[in-house]
Amino acid sequence: MKVNCCFLPHDIYPQSLFDKTCVIIDVLRATSTICTALHNGARQILFASSIDAAKNFYDTNNISGSFLLAGERNAQKIDGFHLGNSPLEFTPDNVKDKNIILTTTNGTRAISKSKNSKKIYTISFLNLSAVAKELYFQGGDIEIVCSGTDNEYSLEDSLCAGMLVKELLNLGQKADLSDAAKIALAIAIQYGGNIERSILDSYHGKVLISRGFEPDVKYCARQSIMQVVHQVEVNDIID
Repeated sequence: MKVNCCFLPHDIYPQSLFDKTCVIIDVLRATSTICTALHNGARQILFASSIDAAKNFYDTNNISGSFLLAGERNAQKIDGFHLGNSPLEFTPDNVKDKNIILTTTNGTRAISKSKNSKKIYTISFLNLSAVAKELYFQGGDIEIVCSGTDNEYSLEDSLCAGMLVKELLNLGQKADLSDAAKIALAIAIQYGGNIERSILDSYHGKVLISRGFEPDVKYCARQSIMQVVHQVEVNDIID
């Protein structure tokens, strides 16, 4: 197993992904929200590259009333959408048996850029162990993709990437780590002792706190509390 880490989506070389499994990370907050929605009974998550793409798909397909529009721009809920990107909104009452069309500033873009890969999974701290075990038993080369924040490096995604590498090694995986994967592992060793504090101190964590989302940040720091393993299908991506 070869493991590499892309610290930003623009580091991805799409032509190199065909035989790799991509693991998408957007701790604050898309992949944490995805995990929570599925844990709480959502039927399906669809990923729209833009607000217009999300609205057009909703208008065309919401005949049964089972679809919800969800997403954010600049961390705020999009006008006219049912839900934002706060995982705490995705309660069983709101999402059970619903199909969710999600568009976010960073996470859904990373998913779209990874669509040429053999398989795509989403991961957060919430389902870290469950996804690590799935990857361990599957084998094969892994490309860990951090979504970042507005095209900038993010500590929380890199920390989650490093924690995933650490989990794989702890499971006994004999992995060939790229230099980038080794850097992610070093970040996990340095900052993984107190995930909540590390995320609260991150740039995007502080931005979210300043906008009233501190409960989200603390929630997203909880580790391996859900057994959700989410694989993105190509048909789930709306361009």
